[in-house]
Amino acid sequence: MQTNRRNGVSRKTLKSEDGAFEIEVPRDREGSFEPRLIGK
Repeated sequence: MQTNRRNGVSRKTLKSEDGAFEIEVPRDREGSFEPRLIGK
């Protein structure tokens, strides 16, 4: 049985030359997920 499961998302706002963008980054229960594109 897998113990580390999804636990919702956290929202981040990215600012660029083209404006601000809001993205949703997945969270996991153990906090071990590390996004590669946008860091924590």
